[in-house]
Amino acid sequence: MEIYMVRLKTKKDKINNFLEEIKISAESSVINETGCRRFDVIQDDEDSTRIALFEIFNDQSSVANHSSQEHIKKYKEARIGLLEEDSLHAHCKLVFPIEGDWDSQKNNAPVSDAFLSGLYVIHAQLVIKEDRVDDFIKEIKLDAIGSVNEEQGCLRFDVFQDIKTPNHIFLY
Repeated sequence: MEIYMVRLKTKKDKINNFLEEIKISAESSVINETGCRRFDVIQDDEDSTRIALFEIFNDQSSVANHSSQEHIKKYKEARIGLLEEDSLHAHCKLVFPIEGDWDSQKNNAPVSDAFLSGLYVIHAQLVIKEDRVDDFIKEIKLDAIGSVNEEQGCLRFDVFQDIKTPNHIFLY
């Protein structure tokens, strides 16, 4: 799998414009691209200008296909002038769960706006001391297993590691 964690900050007066553009792109990706497993758009509850994206593709050819899509080209053009600052774009590997159900869209289920407002989502980047990464990963896997199995309402607990900067861990 190819996994990307992205963080963006929109201009305050351009939030709605950006959300409109990214929702079209995300929905088109999960509905029309067979290699796009997930394309989640998350807006920070405390700072509505902060947007996080979580994208999973089957493989590198699916990423290349995604980049060549007309809706992605339109999104990239439309976002010019909407963003406040440079984004964080991390290419990650899966740490936990080892196996899972990654598809955003199952059995052609419609995308619902109700789903967008009903979840509490954590999209956290942690910077771990380089000599403690393996220990942290061992412990966070145990925490994830306990959270998913024992906490009512915990639907997922995904852990990803930045490929280029292995001491950067993402919790989703």
